[in-house]
Amino acid sequence: MISTVREKNEGITMKKYCFLYVIVMITFFCATVQSETTVYSYKTDTIRDPSSQRDRLYIIRPEIKQEYPCVLFCPRFGSDNPADYRGLIEHIISKGVLVVFPVYEANTFTRRSVEVGPRTDVIFSLVARATKNLIDTTRIGFIGHSYGAGIIPAIATRLMDRTGWGSNGSFIYLMSPWYYPGTSSRTLENFPKSTDVIVQVFYDDNINDPRIGSYFFQMLKLPFNQKEFLVVPSPPNAIRHKSDFQVPLSADAFGGSDDILDSAAIYKMIDSAFAGVFDRKKSAHTFAFGTGSTRKIPLGNQGDT
Repeated sequence: MISTVREKNEGITMKKYCFLYVIVMITFFCATVQSETTVYSYKTDTIRDPSSQRDRLYIIRPEIKQEYPCVLFCPRFGSDNPADYRGLIEHIISKGVLVVFPVYEANTFTRRSVEVGPRTDVIFSLVARATKNLIDTTRIGFIGHSYGAGIIPAIATRLMDRTGWGSNGSFIYLMSPWYYPGTSSRTLENFPKSTDVIVQVFYDDNINDPRIGSYFFQMLKLPFNQKEFLVVPSPPNAIRHKSDFQVPLSADAFGGSDDILDSAAIYKMIDSAFAGVFDRKKSAHTFAFGTGSTRKIPLGNQGDT
């Protein structure tokens, strides 16, 4: 079950109240939460940078060639293979959504990495060219993990501002975000008002402090029915299924697995984001992004998506 509690006074100090906007708890049962899934066969296209011939991005799409809504998937730092997130990516594809998976590098690993400068522009100009006639640019989502989640606010703002993408629906889904390189107070002031946001952190994360995600959530000037902050605890007496940094990773990645934490805490929310934002289903949008009031939501209702 998900329960949420919100702090109404937005002027309070972040350090003292960083977790009081939304506290989310999920009670896990023995069975995995199932969602109706349309299975597509899919293919992966590898796009190279013409100047260096290094791999720059992967386009993972349903086999049937037509225009699909798009998710720009930004992985953790150092993950240059979509197989690290195989379970999550295959779930997204199964919903009829195309995935763009960029490979980015940084000469120095700092809060202001080169990734939000010229190299970012190179990558996403490639995205625009490579996905022509493959994506419905009016419907776009941004999903990221760790460093990838940290760079998304700057990337999403730049991309939508320059291209007009997302005019019929856009959302951001940040999992265990690292610091936010390239995101300034100006970025937050100009953040697209029609974009919905989920920030998701994991209670036993020993890599990225959950307060990093909480800080962004508090600073983001969106109404509470457009943003949600989720804390995923470990199941009681958890041994195998621990809510930590590794949750979004698949079995192909070291320390990753595909289990109930993925299906109940991540896939379910992404399904509802797709239905609420791309298909404009009000109940699904409420499930994913809340209403600004305290709520308890049992996971697994078919009506949620």
